[in-house]
Amino acid sequence: MKDVPADGSPSKRTGESFTCLIWVKDVLVALHDCGEIVLPATIDVLEGMDMEKGLKYAKIAESDGGATVTESHRQRFLILWW
Repeated sequence: MKDVPADGSPSKRTGESFTCLIWVKDVLVALHDCGEIVLPATIDVLEGMDMEKGLKYAKIAESDGGATVTESHRQRFLILWW
């Protein structure tokens, strides 16, 4: 993670302006590239999946719903469940 600056500079990976989201994506890709974690898909595909889940459960989350962790046969996802 030392190679992924959090100093406001643009992403070394994409050139995008610094945001917390860009930094997290860069860190996940860096960890994947050095073998510390295995991403099951590209970071952009994973972000799309997260957005889809978030939009699916946003209304419930905004009306005092709760959260639970479910486990699939491939990996664990934190999904909002009410």
